[in-house]
Amino acid sequence: MQANEILTDGLRTFDMQYLANLLFTERSKVYKVALFSEEGMGGQKLQGWAADPQTSGKDVAQFFLERFLGCRHQNDPRELTRRFHDVAMDWVNSRFRTSDSDVRVDYLMAVMVELQSSAGALDPANFIETHLQEPHRDDFAEFLQTNDVPLRTFDKNTDLIGNRLQKVRVDLASGAFLVAPLEAVQDGTVAVKDLGDGRTTVTVTDTLANTSSGAAAGRPPKLPEQPVELPSQAETIPGLESILGAPTRSLRAKVVHSLPPAQT
Repeated sequence: MQANEILTDGLRTFDMQYLANLLFTERSKVYKVALFSEEGMGGQKLQGWAADPQTSGKDVAQFFLERFLGCRHQNDPRELTRRFHDVAMDWVNSRFRTSDSDVRVDYLMAVMVELQSSAGALDPANFIETHLQEPHRDDFAEFLQTNDVPLRTFDKNTDLIGNRLQKVRVDLASGAFLVAPLEAVQDGTVAVKDLGDGRTTVTVTDTLANTSSGAAAGRPPKLPEQPVELPSQAETIPGLESILGAPTRSLRAKVVHSLPPAQT
């Protein structure tokens, strides 16, 4: 089945075509595929399957799943855990954008610590009661439900976000940013303080280990490249024939005129 979006009398419609006898040659490559059956139709929702071998095997590319197919994962533990993380981060950054930077960091840390804990289940309602201030609880609960995150307890699985829970990143309006291990924020090595006028002080108390130019964060300085050993004229390069450059016939030998000695 192929669907093409078209405009009919100014209305957004879809031209649906059933492709019978669809063939693939031996050289055809399918990188992303989705399958929907009539059995998956229920109410206003459509269920199906999707595969994306170009990813790590644990997820489907977001643009393919959400933008192209207009779908999302069903409520399996990996997806619910990822969704809780992403929605919580969106709420923190949207509600405390210009003020309360210390509260903002506290909530960020609470989410990351909760997801990194050894508990096998995640209870959003208990998280709200334990970590959020009273004025923020109802708004966060509503924000979770609006974005398809249930308030009931569900199994926690961080397979899809494990690499995002190791470090904290703080971006400043000036373009400066700080990437630090989670432990550095927990033990006070990195401290964030709201100045009350829209500005924030970020303090790092540590031993200076290295300085360098503006290389990408977390990357070691690039070592100088070793000179490449070119093959000699006597060597044969597979797939290439040996050739010899010949001068153009119209070129003449360059004449060098010596200057007379200077007169004193």
